[in-house]
Amino acid sequence: MVFGLLWVIFGVTLIKYPIFYDSRHGIYQNFSQVKWPLGSGFIILGVVFIFVSAKMKNNITDNFICPKCEEIIDHSGEDEVFCPKCGTKMEPLKGFYERHPELKEKSENPN
Repeated sequence: MVFGLLWVIFGVTLIKYPIFYDSRHGIYQNFSQVKWPLGSGFIILGVVFIFVSAKMKNNITDNFICPKCEEIIDHSGEDEVFCPKCGTKMEPLKGFYERHPELKEKSENPN
């Protein structure tokens, strides 16, 4: 999201100040002829980056674990999740072993 915001700021700056002079290297650039198409392109690119990053942020997947066979899967969505191996309703992985301490001991000592 920050990267997109930087592109938008750069595009606005290019439109507002199209002449760049680098005194350290003696480079003079004049973008007056193309300031609108170039600046607008940077602004559009920045807005696209912002929307894509916001969309990706909303599509975060949660990890689920089966209490029966301990199969772990990633799932995104609000609906209930069932184990692909045994069909048992899966639980969120976060805090699973605190809710089921007997399974934690079993997974630590498989013998």
